[in-house]
Amino acid sequence: MRRLRVLSDFDNTIVDILPEWCFELRCAGFADCRPEHIKVYSMATNPCLAGVTETVLMDTLRGVHYVWEHNEMPTHVTTPWIAGVTEHLPKLVAEHDFTFVSCQPVDAKRQTANKQRRLRFIVPNAVVNYHADAKQRLDMDADVFIDDRADSVWEWCRKHPAGLGLLMAAPYNTEAKLPSNGQRVTNWAEVAESIADLASVSDKPVLLSPAEMAVPAPPMLDLYPEDAAARKQIPLYSGGIKYFPDAWRYVGEDLENAAARPFDHILADYARTNNHNYLVEAWHCLVDLHTEGEDGLKRDAARVSYLGNQQHNPGQPLHWARGKSMDQLDAAARHEAEYRAGKRFDKAGYPVIGQAGWRVLAELQLRLEATKGEQSSNKVEGDK
Repeated sequence: MRRLRVLSDFDNTIVDILPEWCFELRCAGFADCRPEHIKVYSMATNPCLAGVTETVLMDTLRGVHYVWEHNEMPTHVTTPWIAGVTEHLPKLVAEHDFTFVSCQPVDAKRQTANKQRRLRFIVPNAVVNYHADAKQRLDMDADVFIDDRADSVWEWCRKHPAGLGLLMAAPYNTEAKLPSNGQRVTNWAEVAESIADLASVSDKPVLLSPAEMAVPAPPMLDLYPEDAAARKQIPLYSGGIKYFPDAWRYVGEDLENAAARPFDHILADYARTNNHNYLVEAWHCLVDLHTEGEDGLKRDAARVSYLGNQQHNPGQPLHWARGKSMDQLDAAARHEAEYRAGKRFDKAGYPVIGQAGWRVLAELQLRLEATKGEQSSNKVEGDK
């Protein structure tokens, strides 16, 4: 049996969603891990949960108890469920050369340190290879690549036609198509079986055809959902263009220095000068952070408009309740930092980077309106 080189993703494939969290939670002081018995969620007092959102924690615990009680996977759990990792991974690491890779932001030190701690609970000597850029990880050579992102598995398979890509099943990749050297696996028992099959082959087979190598990787998700009701909840015109007509047009202008600096530095310059061009630069900074670029950020900002209207103006037509929350850039800075730390959605379902973009648009819209008012007032004074 050959000893293989294996690249395994870190987030959502091994460490994030585990029944073994119950053990860690008990160590943190939760004697009973049922969701209804957890009264306080605090990363400060429970360091093993650093980097874990409350929604993910509760979904995990519901899933744990559903599986224990019904011996099947609940349909309402939306996060990946990784079964059998503690049983199979230590043996696999002993038999093959594993490298654990992650594209978690390198500045999220507390979050990544705690994820490493969870991994070491399973594999004591595990070392995680961090990359800020996903491209670096996809360029790494190996015999096997394991990930939960269909687009990453496809791209790695295309770059390494003699390798085997394993897609860890998750709700967001159920429809994904894979090349001939890619396989879908639903748990770590299947991962172990696939690796054993490949290791038993004496020569490395060329699994990907030349025609498949020429096919670009498919997008992981469509920009907009197919479901009609879900599409109605992304009001791009009424919740985006019409909400912020001046700002929406203004952010489309190509500024030479856009997205060249950190977000907080840009806001510092805006605070110093009140120059709205810095808000456009802040928008482009968020565009660069977003995995789907400007279209994705605009979509998420429109979704925030819809959710905000449901929260602040229930039963009313979609409109911007301007007096409800005016701390635009405090919120924008907070949401941008949360997104860089790995948080994607808050407990109410708001897309975090969409919240940051929405706040930047709101501040820019208000600034442009104020500028218009000042110009109009000056014109009237000049005509007298």
